[in-house]
Amino acid sequence: GHFSYGVNLKYFYISNFGSPDKDFSFDLGCTYRITNHPVWGYHRAGVSLINCYPAEAGSISMMRYASSLSFQYMINLFNSKFDLRSKIDLHDIFNSGVIKDHQEPQSSSYFQFAVNTFPFISLSSGFQLSNFEKITNWNLEFKVNVPQINNGRELSIVYQITNFTSSSLNANHSLFYIFEFGRHREENFARRLGLSADINATDLYNRAMRAFFSGNYWESFFLFKRLLHQFPDFYKNDNATYYSGLCLENLDFREAAIKYLENVEVSYPSSQMIHAARLAIMRIYYRNDDYFNVASQYQLLEKRAAPDSIRMHAFYIMGEAEMLQGNYNKAIQYFSIIQDPHPVYAYAQYSAAVARYIKGDENHAIINHLENCISATANDNREEIKNRAFAYSGMLFYEENSLSKAVAAFRLVDAKSIFFEDALLGLGWAAVKARQWIDCFNSGKLLETTSQRPVLKAEGCLLQSYSLIMQKKYYDAEKAVQKALDIVKNYNGLPEDSLFSRKLMYENTRLIYANLGDIISGDYVTVGDVRDHDSLHTRQIEIKKEIDSYLLFNDEAKRLKIFNLTLANVKNDIEFTLAKLKEIMVNLENSDTEKNIRKDIQLEKQIRELKNQVEKSK
Repeated sequence: GHFSYGVNLKYFYISNFGSPDKDFSFDLGCTYRITNHPVWGYHRAGVSLINCYPAEAGSISMMRYASSLSFQYMINLFNSKFDLRSKIDLHDIFNSGVIKDHQEPQSSSYFQFAVNTFPFISLSSGFQLSNFEKITNWNLEFKVNVPQINNGRELSIVYQITNFTSSSLNANHSLFYIFEFGRHREENFARRLGLSADINATDLYNRAMRAFFSGNYWESFFLFKRLLHQFPDFYKNDNATYYSGLCLENLDFREAAIKYLENVEVSYPSSQMIHAARLAIMRIYYRNDDYFNVASQYQLLEKRAAPDSIRMHAFYIMGEAEMLQGNYNKAIQYFSIIQDPHPVYAYAQYSAAVARYIKGDENHAIINHLENCISATANDNREEIKNRAFAYSGMLFYEENSLSKAVAAFRLVDAKSIFFEDALLGLGWAAVKARQWIDCFNSGKLLETTSQRPVLKAEGCLLQSYSLIMQKKYYDAEKAVQKALDIVKNYNGLPEDSLFSRKLMYENTRLIYANLGDIISGDYVTVGDVRDHDSLHTRQIEIKKEIDSYLLFNDEAKRLKIFNLTLANVKNDIEFTLAKLKEIMVNLENSDTEKNIRKDIQLEKQIRELKNQVEKSK
């Protein structure tokens, strides 16, 4: 902790020429660690009281050992390369003249500066003041320490010179050595501890890490919590604190995760995990739509010279945050900094393409980003973003009327992808433009059977009807159009009041879930209470299902909102196609043969009119 305390007990035995005297006393002292910062250094302040009970020095004179009060301040900079120490002593503070007559006690102060920048060599210098007025002496010290030839134990040779400013005293020259042999009691204690506690700590840490990387974040968190609670001095507790925060982040306890991640820098200011913790905090703020704090964490990462890998992640998050705020040029700048083969490169290139599309940039610039996304270094986790890029590329090629390229792009979308339905829809309309009616029918049929979205199912039926009409299969076309009409007839999309009520329920559930996060991350839950863990885990799973359900609902609502923009057009197309089909079929019933139908100018006019309507609709 920040505070350290100490007590010395003393026993005095004075022979006193055959009439021995005995007495006792004790010293008290404490230090406080002010800061331990990689830049500002290690600062510690201390105070001690020597001879709290003034022991008697002799029964005849009744002289007592003097009591003194000392204040110390120590500064350690740049990993012990520079040391600054100061000490102020107030002497004989229990003297009757000091207590009764309020005289100022005698004082002395000492200041020392040490340099340890050279291997095995230390240089130091200091001076002493009397009553803060006069320098009474100064000293220099030269020390050579070579523990490597003593099995890691200290082996030092020290030369000191102390010069007194008074002319009546000569300078002192000292040469001595320090040699350690045998095992220190602390080493023996550490060895005994290593056979029990440290092995348990290492085992706990390894179990927690295995649980984390297997995706069991609940168990992993409580293992890390137990480690931090039972072994506060374990050498990997900075990692344990960081991964505890990641466990909470993956469990979606956002506020609790931020507390743990911030504690990495507070408790372990020299840890290498600080930059990764800041990046995790940045991610959480992004999910909370807190763009101000996203930018604040980004600036801290830049100031502290974070590793390039972490900075690339930060650039991506900043780019996405700028996108959501409508700052597309800034977003593109952030995305462009990220280079392959960084894991977020493919995502950055796709987002840059979307930003350029929204800006209205030329298609070749957009497609260039999409090609970079598709050709990014292979990674199983990036296949879905590539499917998305293929679907987006197909849409752009379709708009450019480059139908062969559009079809090639759409066909590269994997059938298991969530963007497969978009690809099928694109293939269907590309077939309409290219007048490939068999392909049009197949795409529409597959879209109808694959999609669960009413608008897309209706469009699949509509594509089938267009293909059947152009193949003169009017009765089958009528069935397909009627099926499309039945799908959308009573469908009006998601009503706004439903969206609003679900959002209110979600926000309330979020508050309950955040409170649960505070409970499991705080001191309310002990590390050994398994029954509490199980009951809380059951509750966590239930609430998380509600949250995930809303998030899926919200994503679907956003997607449907895009399709709902064309819902009215789809209904109009269906109604128009159905009306024309009935008109064509009436004329067909009045015709004697197929030959007479082809000669019927009015019928051909109606077919051309329907074909033009199809082409105009897309």
